Amino acid sequence: MDVRAKWPAASSSSSFAPRSCRSQHLDFFFGLPQYVDSGDCSCVCEFCGAYFWYVERVAKFSTPTHPRYSHCCWDGGVVLPYPPAFDPNFVALYQNVSLIKDIRAYNSMFSMTSFGANVDHTVNEDRGPYVFKISGQISHTIGSLSPDPVKGLRFLQLYLFDT
Repeated sequence: MDVRAKWPAASSSSSFAPRSCRSQHLDFFFGLPQYVDSGDCSCVCEFCGAYFWYVERVAKFSTPTHPRYSHCCWDGGVVLPYPPAFDPNFVALYQNVSLIKDIRAYNSMFSMTSFGANVDHTVNEDRGPYVFKISGQISHTIGSLSPDPVKGLRFLQLYLFDT
């Protein structure tokens, strides 16, 4: 059957032409609002203290003034213990003015470490651009400042000190 016979306007550039199914589905998505404001994240779970939006409440067990939430701890069914207190030496380290002042230098020291990974060289046997393919866990290896006399040099053991 000829389309022009069934829908005469389909042959013209008129806006009355039948729309494809795909464009009707796109109209559904584009007709949705672009931004939905759920208010402030100010509601608190009474069991674990997690913050929620009001719209996340369990409607069946909530009242307008007392919303209930179960996405976090299942109404108190899951209780996580508080983490142990930090070692006082560790806390003192992060309160040290010298560490805060020189943190960039300390972090840069690790940029000279050795890169460790399982490199797959078989992908470069054919023609094409070079591919650096790794698998497994990527790690950085760092050792002592001076090499072990028995093992000798194993990887880069160079540190730069800025005075």
